Amino acid sequence: MGAIFAAALPVLPGQSERVRNFGQELQAVRDEYDELNRKATLSRHILFLQPGPPDMAIHVMEGEDLTKIGREFTDSAHDQWWLDFLRDVHGVDLRGGPAPQPSQLVFDSSSG
Repeated sequence: MGAIFAAALPVLPGQSERVRNFGQELQAVRDEYDELNRKATLSRHILFLQPGPPDMAIHVMEGEDLTKIGREFTDSAHDQWWLDFLRDVHGVDLRGGPAPQPSQLVFDSSSG
């Protein structure tokens, strides 16, 4: 098993349906998404919607080397879609604003 990354991000009012439809919306850029995941050794991306208030989106990613996820964003259709999704749904603007702090692992039953 590789590494796991998790982030719980608040969902802005009126955006919960967009989180529910994440998989459908992703289809427009799915080929690029899959290729980026292969390059980043990402084997799984899971998205949960936790009812609130506020509703929270819990993104979980699993891969061999999660440091490969970090890269410069481009003008590609996928990157622009992803940056817009983060801004519109979570209020996180990676086009100039600070990135959210990474989650801190506080317990893992497999580590003893």
